[in-house]
Amino acid sequence: ASAARALQATAGAFVLGLALVALTPTSHIIDAHGAEHGMRLLTALSTASAAAEIGLSPLVGSLADAIGRKKILLGAVLSALLTNGAVAIAPSVGLLAMAKFVSPLAVGLYFLASGATLADCLQGQPAQLAAASGVLFAVISGGFGFGVGLSGFLPPGLRARYALSTCCLAASLCCAVVLVPESLPASSRIAFRPRSANPLSCVRLFRSGRRMRVL
Repeated sequence: ASAARALQATAGAFVLGLALVALTPTSHIIDAHGAEHGMRLLTALSTASAAAEIGLSPLVGSLADAIGRKKILLGAVLSALLTNGAVAIAPSVGLLAMAKFVSPLAVGLYFLASGATLADCLQGQPAQLAAASGVLFAVISGGFGFGVGLSGFLPPGLRARYALSTCCLAASLCCAVVLVPESLPASSRIAFRPRSANPLSCVRLFRSGRRMRVL
């Protein structure tokens, strides 16, 4: 229960920090590059970030089994903190594009680590795991909606928006460091194997029968 509450606090601050600037890159990149080139750049960034998440997920999953869940979670929050902090300190289109690329990737890795942490802490308790996961996703959805709504009342400049985002992400990182436990004991860890991190390994699931292929 304490681990679930710690993840909820961490996730709330994390998602709020990202949501405050979720819509900001679009207008600034379009203003800098024009509508056509700006939309091409935004599409390329979103596509590249999604592809990176797919490619890195097996690697990160294997690392989480080898070094623990908490390090992955901290890395996800820290990556978003550093890129958004860079935009707050020295606003530029290049840093804005980098933050736009990193943020969705960090969210995906955060979900992976937090889900694994809950599964570890509530192993053998499916009802409690389902309830804790539901509350966590509700916090994430609520934090994102609140953050996007609040962003409409913020000053239009990049520095102020990203400074507030960075503060929220710093609070999330502090919560993760202090409150979130390492859920995978050293005795249960599995040595990292490069073969297990193959992003194409999911293709093997299609050999498991028609139901799996349909799924």
